[in-house]
Amino acid sequence: MVKETGLHGACSTQQDLAGRSARRCRPIGRFILLAFTPWLALVFFLVEAHAETSGIAREKSVAITFDDLPHANAGGEAADQPSAQSIRDANTRILAALRDHRTPAIGFVVESKVRAVGPLANGILKDWTGPRLTLGNHTFSHADTNTLDIAGIKREIVDGEKTTRRTLKAVGKELRFLRFPYNHIGDTPEKQKTIAALAAKLGYTIAASTIDTSDYVFDRAYQRALAENDTEAAHRIRTAYLMHTQQQIAYYANLNEQVLGYEPPAIMLLHVNRLNDEGDPVAVRRKRLQFHHARKGAGRRRLSATAVLRDEIWSDVGLSLGEGLEHAR
Repeated sequence: MVKETGLHGACSTQQDLAGRSARRCRPIGRFILLAFTPWLALVFFLVEAHAETSGIAREKSVAITFDDLPHANAGGEAADQPSAQSIRDANTRILAALRDHRTPAIGFVVESKVRAVGPLANGILKDWTGPRLTLGNHTFSHADTNTLDIAGIKREIVDGEKTTRRTLKAVGKELRFLRFPYNHIGDTPEKQKTIAALAAKLGYTIAASTIDTSDYVFDRAYQRALAENDTEAAHRIRTAYLMHTQQQIAYYANLNEQVLGYEPPAIMLLHVNRLNDEGDPVAVRRKRLQFHHARKGAGRRRLSATAVLRDEIWSDVGLSLGEGLEHAR
């Protein structure tokens, strides 16, 4: 995705997004949230609810993906660095939610974060190779492809796959998906051609994302609130995150209608972070029951990225889809 539009970047609108959303949030209908809610399950719930209320007859599908494995904050500043065990616990909770909802997912791995976590990272990645799950390459260091020369791009791709390819090979799976940080695929035709050729040579499918909730912005604010023992602020931020997610799902659906003329299968981008992995067990069971009832009837099917990428729009617009949708904003 494009930094200037607020994705992973440092623009001023991004910095106060969580705070402004928290102040604006209101309980609306069935989206009223509890103090301790299984946030990942509620993200699924919001995806389904959009499909139920949009009034569009065409079947809607979405692939769920997670970036920055093993953990978004691995390898960061010392103050923000979670322990290896807490990273493993976070992945365990997220994988449990995916398993409980029978949701296919891809975890995109940043090799430098694997090394930062240490030996436990191997077990974490192996857990992402179970039924309906797989791993993808998210480059070596999460560098912006647009700022690299061609040699640097090649190094990011090749060095980024080492642990991931080995992990998948050990369970009889192939490394098939590559996602570039920010969805940047090169800022010159030469870079774009090089990326396309190298991806094809290595057997990759480029996996852009078409729904992004900027969860990492909310996560930073959420962690600050927790560090200050401000539980009220933490709750407001988590609630605002879900409200923002609802708005983004609708926004990207409407953008697709405007640009493409229909709503193709979507690829949703989330991160393995503290915001997405926490939830009280009793509330989790309660919300899972509500989620189950909400799914009955028309809804948005959760598919693997392989199934989503079969849609004709992906072959028509190719690598530029994710970046093009962001520029259209």
